[in-house]
Amino acid sequence: DTASSSTILNVISSDQFKKPITYWCFSETRTEQIGYIYLKNNLATYDYDQKQRNKQDLLNALGLKIQSGVRYENEYITEIIKVIRGSVADNYGQLQAGDHILEWNGEKLSNLSPQDVNRIILQHSMQSPQIHMIVKRLIRHSALSNNDPLLANRTARGKRQQQ
Repeated sequence: DTASSSTILNVISSDQFKKPITYWCFSETRTEQIGYIYLKNNLATYDYDQKQRNKQDLLNALGLKIQSGVRYENEYITEIIKVIRGSVADNYGQLQAGDHILEWNGEKLSNLSPQDVNRIILQHSMQSPQIHMIVKRLIRHSALSNNDPLLANRTARGKRQQQ
């Protein structure tokens, strides 16, 4: 019956916001990792006036500092310049300074002005219970050491998921 189906779907969809999800995978060249980051947006539940909120409120709540319009190779990127230790971005997102934010809640951030990036972050975050980011992290060759247990665990996990 449709009433019980609807209830089940509502329970399932509300569960996804209880715990943030982060998934990282290596590129084919193994020179970078792509992170799919889902973080709970605690600001979406605040009752104060929406017009008083700004991008910095949201980034502070996540524990991030970003810089937009950074020239990298042949494009302009949005780069994470600081992650507050113990924050949502640190503990759940596993984000690091130097990571490039490719998308924010489905909107591409490359080759945009800082004003356009600010607009996207505000418009696509304030009412959303979740922040979804796609992030690129460049891998230094020393990080690809076979003795690195984190790399070994991620590689083994990736192979199991492909099988």
